[in-house]
Amino acid sequence: MIDTGSTRYGVALLRVDSIPASKRCKAIVLADKSSYQYDIVARNTYLGIPLQLGNGTYTLTVYEQVEGTSYTPKMSHSFSVSLQSSLRPFTASSIMSDFSRGSGCVSKAGSLCSGIDTQDGKVSAVYSWIVSNIAYDRALASSITKQQIDVYLPDPDRTYSSRKGICYDYASLMCAMLRSQGIPTRLIKGSTPLGYHAWNEVFFEGRGWVVVAAFRWKEIDGAGWVMLDSTFAASGMSPEKILSITHTKQKTY
Repeated sequence: MIDTGSTRYGVALLRVDSIPASKRCKAIVLADKSSYQYDIVARNTYLGIPLQLGNGTYTLTVYEQVEGTSYTPKMSHSFSVSLQSSLRPFTASSIMSDFSRGSGCVSKAGSLCSGIDTQDGKVSAVYSWIVSNIAYDRALASSITKQQIDVYLPDPDRTYSSRKGICYDYASLMCAMLRSQGIPTRLIKGSTPLGYHAWNEVFFEGRGWVVVAAFRWKEIDGAGWVMLDSTFAASGMSPEKILSITHTKQKTY
């Protein structure tokens, strides 16, 4: 089932009921000659599918695995999107960063940001907490690299509770905590010379370079977005080293 009632807020809601959990399921979103693909693991629950490709006509198609890499379409729906704001997809809960008012990470973000009036201060508080409290899960990273895990989706509350994760988890947790505070935050998947990677970009209205927690973030696109790499920072890498690394974007969520 596809619910388009929330599209102005940056997501379409998808619920998969008819495909058994034993079968892999994918959703593909097409808009403006671009496409995004998502693995759908959950059943019988609504998931937010990001509408980050802007206003226009979208087509969302759900595919069921037949065998191996062969899939067959099970349902498809085209719909028009008129976003309340171009930033709305980056303040909403979605399959890439799923959270709610009852999420533990949201409660923590509220506690960290309580009494802080500035966006700089809130981002600094959340960023510093993640860098200091989330450890890199090398065992999980190794399992994924060795293809021992076929499908991996981040879960901000799981990362918050376990206090560990891979770069994907760091970025998803950062999204959930900052978005819950109304701060537009993007999850970026791409690459660096060190390998495949995920990081964040945070939007500051009318700002370029921003200094927070002794870490100078890198301006992105000249449009108020700045880069934030909590994974590398948590590993002890210096701000200068982080800034010197080329981050090549492939997908934005």
